[in-house]
Amino acid sequence: RHMSKRPLPEDEDASDPPITAAHNSLESKTLVTKLFLVFKGEGMGAREFRSKLLEAGYDISEATLTRWVTSVRSTGSAGLEEKDSGRPTSLTSLQRMILAGWVLHQGEHNHQVRLSDYIDEATTLFAITIATGTAHDYLTSDGFPSKVMQSSKSGYRIDVNLLTKMVWDWVEASRNEG
Repeated sequence: RHMSKRPLPEDEDASDPPITAAHNSLESKTLVTKLFLVFKGEGMGAREFRSKLLEAGYDISEATLTRWVTSVRSTGSAGLEEKDSGRPTSLTSLQRMILAGWVLHQGEHNHQVRLSDYIDEATTLFAITIATGTAHDYLTSDGFPSKVMQSSKSGYRIDVNLLTKMVWDWVEASRNEG
């Protein structure tokens, strides 16, 4: 599990979509980790630090924090720098949004969507064959996490907060592009 923001209580301002694990920047992960190291130097344990983060609305698992600490100590950063080079993504953001709409449509009609269904639909709509791991990554980061990823009987459920964030990011990108 990565860092995720808890839903805001009704009395707090909820006008902005909540921050989710898929959208935390490398900079924010590094900041949280470096703050932990400062507080650890003052005697605060990981459990207490994670509890304080949870009070602030962020849930970071012990394993994730440990991984970030290891990375910060060895490289100065809580992960790999994002780069523009490398293999291009299999689907564009617009194609992913279209597939997200298809998944929602299937859900409205009580049809469970499995990885193979998603892959087949990507092939049908866009003539692109994506790998199972890529399909899984797209589904989870686009708001359709499944608790039991390996079970063929398990479909994907909707994470409204992730979908809201995805749509909002698309609206903002569309505005910026003109």
